[in-house]
Amino acid sequence: MKQVQASQEAVFAKVSDLSNLQALKERMAEPDAQAKMAEQVGEDKVSQVAQYLENVSFDRDTITFGGSPMGDICLKVVEREEPKCVKMEGQGTPIPLNLWIQVVANGEEAAAIRVTLRAELNFFIRQMVSKPLQQAADGIAEMLSRIDYNN
Repeated sequence: MKQVQASQEAVFAKVSDLSNLQALKERMAEPDAQAKMAEQVGEDKVSQVAQYLENVSFDRDTITFGGSPMGDICLKVVEREEPKCVKMEGQGTPIPLNLWIQVVANGEEAAAIRVTLRAELNFFIRQMVSKPLQQAADGIAEMLSRIDYNN
């Protein structure tokens, strides 16, 4: 879980409209933001994230990841449970995929974000990809924790 200094309602308002994530993508392209992030996670990670974000697009209900060998992969909002949870499902994914963004109140002006990524995998594939899937969920949570929810 990642802690943020904003109310549960403010966080939910931002994460429930996925087009708000476009601002984060644009901010990541700024040299100042990249330098600040590099201090925390290292330059190699920053360039990796920046390159990855080049092929990502957002609208209110979807995040589309382009440039995959399998074609575009899309996560579409299927449920909004205000102010607690946004549930998404994979569209065009080779396996059934779900992503949940949970927002938990932690006082009046603080909240915690938990990202859960679930994929229906057989035992052998699960052994190979469970760690990268967890890293993806953790990376999304980290990205969401860097948003300014009070503006």
